[in-house]
Amino acid sequence: REIYRRERAIGLSRTAYLLSKVVVLALITGLQGVLLGLLGTLGRPAPDEAVLLGNARLEIVLAIAALTVASMTLGLAVSAWIDNADRGMPLLVLLAMLQFVLCGALLQIGGSPVLAQLSWLVPARWGFALGASTIGVRTGPQAPPPYTDAEPLWAHDAATWLLDLGALAAVTVLFLVVTAALLRRLDPRPTGSTRPALSSRRKRPTSHPAAGPPRPAATLPGPCFRRLPPKRAASICRPCWWGSR
Repeated sequence: REIYRRERAIGLSRTAYLLSKVVVLALITGLQGVLLGLLGTLGRPAPDEAVLLGNARLEIVLAIAALTVASMTLGLAVSAWIDNADRGMPLLVLLAMLQFVLCGALLQIGGSPVLAQLSWLVPARWGFALGASTIGVRTGPQAPPPYTDAEPLWAHDAATWLLDLGALAAVTVLFLVVTAALLRRLDPRPTGSTRPALSSRRKRPTSHPAAGPPRPAATLPGPCFRRLPPKRAASICRPCWWGSR
């Protein structure tokens, strides 16, 4: 926070600061997601049929990479919200457990009035739906538990797959907007004017000494010359600036 405030005070753009973090972290987390997807599918049979890209394994890897990037933006929002680094780790663990519960892999939440709407803001909900749509996970009365309720977000078709991907991208953009709004709270506030109070100014004397070259500001009396440059000090405390008018 102190580094951000200092950089903002010298003119750093909030958009440039946020984009620098997003680009670097998106590359790192995206590569981690790709490696995880490749290692997770290594030595395992690929899904029977792809939905859109023609390669089911590629769709699974893309879903994992997109999910990692979306989760990264959630972490940025959390880091911009908290004011103490010690609070970040417990909160991130709580959010990770929340995603694990609301992703739909453990229990179906489509029929729950509150959990269903809350899961719309969870990246894991849409990332898991992407993979389930590619794999073609069966849901409905004929499916094994816990998938006995029909889940339209897991349908094995291109329209559903694109819907899940678009929702995941929308959640990512939402967290970026929230992060930018939270960073705005950290902008340095403008300080008050350094102009001395009226009571501290010198009274205008009735007479001035003979005109002559101005004395250096460092030797002039008065508190204003200790803090201000000569030109501004002359405009504020004219009687002290002998011979300048």
